[in-house]
Amino acid sequence: MTETIEIPSDIGRNDPCPCGSGKKYKKCHMRLVKAQQEAEKSTRGVEQIITPEAIPYEVYAALAQANENNLVALIWEMGHELGPFRKNFAEQSDYLVSVNDGKTTLPAGPEHEFMRMRIDLPDAYLLSARGIDDPRMGHVIYELITLRDNAFDAALEEREVPEGHEGWRVWDIQTFRKDKSELEDTDLSIDAFGVGWHPRELRDYPTHVRVEEGEDNASSEEE
Repeated sequence: MTETIEIPSDIGRNDPCPCGSGKKYKKCHMRLVKAQQEAEKSTRGVEQIITPEAIPYEVYAALAQANENNLVALIWEMGHELGPFRKNFAEQSDYLVSVNDGKTTLPAGPEHEFMRMRIDLPDAYLLSARGIDDPRMGHVIYELITLRDNAFDAALEEREVPEGHEGWRVWDIQTFRKDKSELEDTDLSIDAFGVGWHPRELRDYPTHVRVEEGEDNASSEEE
């Protein structure tokens, strides 16, 4: 949880942080305070940014834009309330502090290259990578963002959500470090990160009627 700290309006970046840590303000609470100020100024809610019609890549683009503008609170708001991401940061303030302290990096950073996407209803997986083409880096950082339809819970069962709150939410964010010396190909598939497919009955659209082999031929002959 965050502590309420009074920040003087004329504080400079190199002044001692008012929290008493002994660090300079820029190295301590400055980013957190700015993130809180941005959160307070935000007039758009998650439901306006991630509409029920939004596709997974649009969610990734929204995360990238929030990252670029340091909208830390908004990224937390994009989380699915039942997913691992929110469980790691039960309160918005927990996430703000973790990012401020450098313990957590924001997702979909500008240095990440978008690699792959998999739709496996009610989930979607977005894979990006950093450092693939950077000769100074001997490793690649892969980021796997899992989205889940907000109308589904942890057991992949449908649940009631308020009207307008349907659509994708951030279920989990995982990072993986792979040494280039151990990789034959840096363009890894999503399977390489332990992600399997859901059972077929979950992947079928609710309105989809599965046609068993031979049934379509039989119906054609009847016509």
